Amino acid sequence: MLMLSLIVQAIGAVIGGFLAAAIVCWLFWTGFKLLRHPEWGPLVVLVGGLAILHDSIGASPFLQVAALFSALFAGGCWWRYRRDVGRCK
Repeated sequence: MLMLSLIVQAIGAVIGGFLAAAIVCWLFWTGFKLLRHPEWGPLVVLVGGLAILHDSIGASPFLQVAALFSALFAGGCWWRYRRDVGRCK
């Protein structure tokens, strides 16, 4: 029963971290898009993720997974923005 509990917690941390990271990246991207600087959103997410991993609050496995996924999403958002800006010129 303990093994099943650990498996469910791990799956919950991964899925929850994935969803939390997607929502955080979307919120920052949309917020900075309203300010007409969407390229700042991924930078803020990356800095926040590094701060979470460096601080003692990052001891939570859920926050570590969410910070990792946030970094991946932020990199993808930034790459997509740079690709789309190149097409507009």
